[in-house]
Amino acid sequence: MDITLVEKLVALLHESAVSEVQVSAGELTVRIRRGALPPPEEYLVEDEQVMAETGAPPEAASEEPEKPEGTLIRAGMVGIFHQVDGILPGAEVRPGQTLGLIQSMKLMNEVKAPSGGVVQEVFVEDSSPVEYGQKLLAITEAKAE
Repeated sequence: MDITLVEKLVALLHESAVSEVQVSAGELTVRIRRGALPPPEEYLVEDEQVMAETGAPPEAASEEPEKPEGTLIRAGMVGIFHQVDGILPGAEVRPGQTLGLIQSMKLMNEVKAPSGGVVQEVFVEDSSPVEYGQKLLAITEAKAE
């Protein structure tokens, strides 16, 4: 699907009274929804993921299963995600710090950290298309020294 088509759909959504548009082309489906950014949610490693990585049930994977907890940051719009230099796993971030940019309708929209902490994981590559609600980054609370 051409990104200019997505940009045209976003423009149509802004100009209309509808709150959501969904278009399918082949195996790809794009849904554009008007509204606020979904609130950050708690980030936990799923038991299935632990089992897939280790081949054993989570309890048997280790005596003290480590489940990273933190904040999951999702895309608030459809567009192209641009990673900000230095925002890699292990980077410390401040509340409100720009973690990335989503280019949509030729505008750059900042993705900011809702809280301070350490970047646990970056789920998308630089210059990749993202959909509304797609996981971008996970931040865990910084440990007190």
